[in-house]
Amino acid sequence: MGSVVMQVTWQDRDRDDTGEFLRERADRYPALAEHGLDHAWDATFDEGLGYLLAGMEQSRRREDGRLG
Repeated sequence: MGSVVMQVTWQDRDRDDTGEFLRERADRYPALAEHGLDHAWDATFDEGLGYLLAGMEQSRRREDGRLG
């Protein structure tokens, strides 16, 4: 959700202003500052979603094994 908020915020800003915004707040948002503006947001979302779904599948299999 934080990624979505930041991306929407960036769309309303000039690219140079956004870079300055991140640099000024690097101590508060180190991960965002590290990734910067050229990060592949879609690929990161897809990767994170894959981890989430894999974890849910693993959890479901464990529960099925205990119940069956």
